Amino acid sequence: MRFSVKLIELFCPKDCNITIRLVIQFLIIGIISILLTTLIISGYYNFLIRFSNFTTELIVFNSIYLLTSIFYNLIYFSIFYLNRLNELILHHENQVRKSLESELKTYKNKINPEFLFSSLESILSLVYIDQEKADDLLNTLSRIYRHILSNKKNELISIKKEVDTSNELIKLLNFKFHNAIKIETDIKEEIKLKQIIPGTVLTCIEKIVKTTIISPIQPLTITIKNEDNMVVVMHKKIDKVTPPTEQEIDMENLNRAYSYFSSEKVNIKNINTDVRYEIPVLEISV
Repeated sequence: MRFSVKLIELFCPKDCNITIRLVIQFLIIGIISILLTTLIISGYYNFLIRFSNFTTELIVFNSIYLLTSIFYNLIYFSIFYLNRLNELILHHENQVRKSLESELKTYKNKINPEFLFSSLESILSLVYIDQEKADDLLNTLSRIYRHILSNKKNELISIKKEVDTSNELIKLLNFKFHNAIKIETDIKEEIKLKQIIPGTVLTCIEKIVKTTIISPIQPLTITIKNEDNMVVVMHKKIDKVTPPTEQEIDMENLNRAYSYFSSEKVNIKNINTDVRYEIPVLEISV
């Protein structure tokens, strides 16, 4: 039976029509079983014990070996279908993994052109007024984009580095908002060494700034702290009338990138007068 299966695989490989393969294999193995059993039983009774009336025995033995061939085929095709199912599951998981890797790469490589142009405009407006301050602002901008570009190939980054870059971002934004944005950090040292996806906190801060009313008489205070196994970015809720939809898209992209590493995602919660961005801390075991 095994030899027959190998021959059938040569003429009808596993990727051919499975119904045709199933019918052919059942028929060929059944016929071969009957022929071989008849040949051997006939030879035994005719030539060894010289007994010519063995019809009953022939039917019994043929029935036994025909059933054996059927059970063999059933087991074979059970394993065959199980392997095919596993291959489909693995293929699907591989496609999902590639999709998530693509989302992660897209998110990490993203450079916000609006933020870049706004920053350059601010620098240009300062050049003829206060060159020293313009240089300082340019250095801040370069540090932010150096951070973004240097981590394009890194899947994860320490919380400390992300928070340090967030301070640089606030410094840059404060030029536009006349120092009306403050940032407070309260993260334990051991938590700072843990990791998140590069740009996570920066994305949250950008969303906060673009969806919140900010003015010298109504300043914005952003608090970054750790709670349990997550980093929390929070602020008082003073929403603009029409928050920009592109920020929602950024958060969706961030969560798709997060799904590459964890089933958890960045949650946005409104608790009383506060808005909380809860970022899961990732611990990747090597």
